[in-house]
Amino acid sequence: MKSGIARHLSSLYVLLLCAFLIAPIALVVVLSFGSGEFFVVPLPGVSLRWYEEVASSAKWREALANTLMIATVSTVAATVVGTLAAIALSRTQGASRSVVYAVVVSPMVVPVIVVAVSMYLQFAEYGLASSIWGVILGHAAICVPYVVITVAASLAAFNVNLTRAASSLGAPPLHVFRTITAPILSPAIVTGAIFAFATSFDEVVVTLFLSPPGRRTLPQQFVEGVREAITPAVTAAATLAILISLVLLLVFSVIKARNSTSPMN
Repeated sequence: MKSGIARHLSSLYVLLLCAFLIAPIALVVVLSFGSGEFFVVPLPGVSLRWYEEVASSAKWREALANTLMIATVSTVAATVVGTLAAIALSRTQGASRSVVYAVVVSPMVVPVIVVAVSMYLQFAEYGLASSIWGVILGHAAICVPYVVITVAASLAAFNVNLTRAASSLGAPPLHVFRTITAPILSPAIVTGAIFAFATSFDEVVVTLFLSPPGRRTLPQQFVEGVREAITPAVTAAATLAILISLVLLLVFSVIKARNSTSPMN
C-alpha cells in the first residue's frame, strides 16, 4: 500500500516538474498568437499578425537563411570528421586513445565562452575571424563531439569480423566502408548529424565572436530583438524555432525506432 502511494507521489512530482519546465515554452507559443502590441495575458485577441511580420521581415528571413546555411555546412563537416575520428579511435589502443578522445570531446565540457575566445584568437591569425567561414569552422568544431560520441557508441557493438571477412576476400578498404561499415553505422551517423545540426542551430556565443558585421543568425536576431525593441514578433520567431526542434526530435525518434527493430540489433 505504501509503495503504491509512493509510486503515485513520485509520478505526480515528475509531472509537476515537467509542467514547470515546459510552462515558459508554452507561454511563448501562446503569446505568439496575440493580436496586441505588447505581451498581455489573457490575450486581447488571436491573430497571426506576428507570424506575418516575421515572414515579411527581411531581417528575420536573412537570419533564418544564414542559420540554416551555417548549420547545414557545419553539420556536414562535423559528420564527416566525427565519423572518421570515431572509427580511428575505435582502432586505437593504449593511453593515447583516452588522450585523443578527451581532446576531441573537450568542446562539450569546456565553457563555451572559453571556446569562443580561443577560436577568435586562433582564427584571427589566419584571417578567419569576422568571416562566415570562421563561423562555420567554429560550429563544426563544437559539433564534432556529438558525432564522435554517437558513432563510437555504435562501434562498440560493431562486429569487426564482417569487415575482416570482406577484406580477406579481396575487397578494398573504401569498398568495405561503403558497403558494410557505413550502412551499419548509418543510424548512429544520422543521429549524430541531427545533434550537430541542433547544436549549430542554437549556438550564439561562438557566433557573436566570429560572425562578420551584418550577417546575423537567428539566435543573434533573438538577442537583438529582446535587447533593443522587444515585440511579440520575437515569440513568433521563437515558436518557429521550437517547431524546427520538434521536427528534429521526431526524426530522431523515427531513426531510433527503426534502429531498435533492425534485424542487425
